[in-house]
Amino acid sequence: MRSCPGQLVVHRDGTVAYCTQETAGRRCAGEDHPHRGGFFACRVVDGDNCSYCAAAPEDLDVLTTTAVTVVTSTLAPVTTAPG
Repeated sequence: MRSCPGQLVVHRDGTVAYCTQETAGRRCAGEDHPHRGGFFACRVVDGDNCSYCAAAPEDLDVLTTTAVTVVTSTLAPVTTAPG
């Protein structure tokens, strides 16, 4: 399998932002190939200037409002007779 000598830069949600080979004007082997330079978060490389990560996340609705009853039980140890 081909590998890329660059570093893969990823967003906070894990999606690929870019490869440093591309910003240097060279070809990347592809984001699904190993990157010998490893990977970095975009905020490490670009600071807090990433417009993709700076977008406010959407608020999620409450998944349920139904009360949940927790049921617990105690297990007794099991012994077996020798032989």
